[in-house]
Amino acid sequence: MKVGGIGMGKAAFVSLAALGILSVTLIGAGVPIASIYCTIKYGLNIVAAAVISFFAVLCAGVLGFFLFAFVFSDHASDILREEMSPRDREKLNLLRSHLRATLDELDEIKVLLGDIRDVLKEAGG
Repeated sequence: MKVGGIGMGKAAFVSLAALGILSVTLIGAGVPIASIYCTIKYGLNIVAAAVISFFAVLCAGVLGFFLFAFVFSDHASDILREEMSPRDREKLNLLRSHLRATLDELDEIKVLLGDIRDVLKEAGG
């Protein structure tokens, strides 16, 4: 597996994923809980606590998104590359070529429909 161009084994992946999940959880839940605690115990302004909590949850969401996008998707693609049998690879290649052909046909249909639209505009207008 490669993260940032560096190969990463399973142990490193698990530790990175656990650290990321822990960080997201602590930021997304811990900071709002701490803000509520400080509001109750020490009289922190409730608006300030709400703003701090909002930004903490927002940051946790962004961090979680990038964690998923870069770590988990990269790991999943490596699993697919490593564990596919030659028959499954051939099926995947056939599916990809079929989808490419379908997209090419859809592009041709789009051009044809644009031409029909232009003819109808000229005839109607």
